[in-house]
Parts: sequence; structure tokens; C-alpha cells
Amino acid sequence: MRRVSAMLGLVVLAAATVAGAADAKKGGVTDVAVRQAIERGIKYLVGRQQADGTWPEQKHNAAQQPCGHSELCLLTLIYTGQHPNREYVSKALDAVMVRPLDYTYAIAVRAMALAHVQNKLVGSRRDAVRKALKRDVRWFVATQGPRGGWGYTGVAGDRPSARYEDLSVTQMVVLALREAGMAGVEIPANT
Repeated sequence: MRRVSAMLGLVVLAAATVAGAADAKKGGVTDVAVRQAIERGIKYLVGRQQADGTWPEQKHNAAQQPCGHSELCLLTLIYTGQHPNREYVSKALDAVMVRPLDYTYAIAVRAMALAHVQNKLVGSRRDAVRKALKRDVRWFVATQGPRGGWGYTGVAGDRPSARYEDLSVTQMVVLALREAGMAGVEIPANT
């Protein structure tokens, strides 16, 4: 969880660094300047969100579907403390839960977002998020390569994990599985 927080912190604080450059010239970046930069980052993400709850996407290499820009935006909003009952977070959650993905990074980031947000929800909404999280965990189990890692795409992609495993992708899956496990999802011991 610390690695995930650090990664997202870097994404959010990158905006703070750029936005706080003027403050730095005046004697250093303050907590207030960082918080204001984070708020501007949130406003920027909300302003770029599309009507269907997603953000502009790009496809990468062999991926058949988007590479996870929307999932990363959702995770960033959640990690900056935006509650899932806010309209823009709720719309994003609805959109990413049902997206057919085959790009491992995107699925890992989505799983982290779902794991982190599920305990802030109740009733059927929580059940739907948990079901989607379990689906992602099953996908990780099914696409794990013979050496224990994961590739950029799963079995639907051009380079299935059985032929190509990547350490950066594997670390994202491990983080996602850890978050899912901490959220109460059972992770098979051999995964």
C-alpha cells in the first residue's frame, strides 16, 4: 500500500511541484501550496472527464482496449480523498467497472481503485464493486505466466503472458493483489 500511495503521491505531487514553482522562488513550497496544487489537479481531472465517466484514452502496442488512463484518473481521485458518492467519482466507477480490458496495467490500477473504494460503499453498490474486484483477481490468476509473472496483455492480447513476462507489469499486479487481499478478497496461495 505504501508503494501505491507513493506512486499516486508522485503523480499528484508532480502537479504540486509545477504549480508550486512560483512559491519555491519565494522561499519554499508550503503545505498550503501543495494542497492548492492537489485541488487544481482534481479540478483538472474533473474538467477533462467525458460524459460517460471516462477520460481520453490511448491504446498501447498490442492492447486491444484502452490502457488505463481512466482507471488511473479514478484511482488518483480516490487517493486524494474524493468520496465515491461524488457524482464524478461515481460516474467514473460505473464506467471502469464494466470496461472490457486486456491491458494488465489497466486492470491492476482498476483493481487497486476498486479495493480502496469498496469499504466506503454500502449495499448493492458495494456488492457490485466487490464483484468487479473479484473478476479482476480471477483475471490475474488466469493470466499469470509460467515463471510467476505477468505480461502487458492477457490471453486476448497479441503477447500473452505465457510468452512474455515483464517485471514492471508484475509489480503492478502484485500491488493490486495485495490491495485486493487487504480488502478481504481471497487470493489463491499459488498466485
